Amino acid sequence: LEQALNLATGLNLKTNNPRAVLEEVLKLTGGQPFLTQKICRLLSGGDLISQGAESEAVENIIKNIVEYWDSDKQDSPVHFRTIYRRILDSKNSNKLRNICHQLFNNGKIPIDKTPEQLEFRYTGLVTRRGNYLEFFNPIYQRIFNENIIPEADGAPSIFIERSEQQESFKQVLDSLLNSQSLDNCPQIFLP
Repeated sequence: LEQALNLATGLNLKTNNPRAVLEEVLKLTGGQPFLTQKICRLLSGGDLISQGAESEAVENIIKNIVEYWDSDKQDSPVHFRTIYRRILDSKNSNKLRNICHQLFNNGKIPIDKTPEQLEFRYTGLVTRRGNYLEFFNPIYQRIFNENIIPEADGAPSIFIERSEQQESFKQVLDSLLNSQSLDNCPQIFLP
């Protein structure tokens, strides 16, 4: 807490008790520097925080971050999407996803020092506590849940994702090629 107190100076204009707000932030970020700064910045740009409402104010910011973690607005500069892509784009994606799902199911997993577990630690998603790996903080645990990280299925998800996009494109292209008139052609809008 003492090392992060300088972050509380930005909260002085929003609350009479910046230390209490910072304590709530640190409880949910686990002290992860980037995330702690991000939440403090969002709080300092938000509404006034009344005495006794520190926990609620922080939780409201966290709920918004968790719900919209993959949007440009919430993940700028990119942080959560980087962790996500490290897991899904890895050549060991299936093994990393298995590790993730073990964490979802058990809350922690024993350290086994395999190359995949070491790679998983490099994502920043977990930390070592004793002889176990656990989610670095409750925010990561809420974002990177079993609904976000797909179970391992034998094919790296980046290929699945691209394959679905290619299939969709093929359907549109087939429809265009088989149409006799432009009236029956699907509309294509490119960014």
